[in-house]
Amino acid sequence: MIKRLLNDSNQNVIIVSLKLLKNLSKGLRKNFSSAVRSIVSIVLIKFREKKTQLLDEVTSCLDGMLFSVSIE
Repeated sequence: MIKRLLNDSNQNVIIVSLKLLKNLSKGLRKNFSSAVRSIVSIVLIKFREKKTQLLDEVTSCLDGMLFSVSIE
């Protein structure tokens, strides 16, 4: 479901889904690592956007994802 929301054309939907993803990864930590690995490529593609609010939320989401995934 989150993958579908991240590919939406509405910027507000994307921002809310990034916040949801960040909070899930912070809350579930290691139990959410498999989902984060499959979604991180979609989140990285969002760096192509030119809107600053969206870019700020993408960086915040990636910081939150670090709680779930080890660097290995």
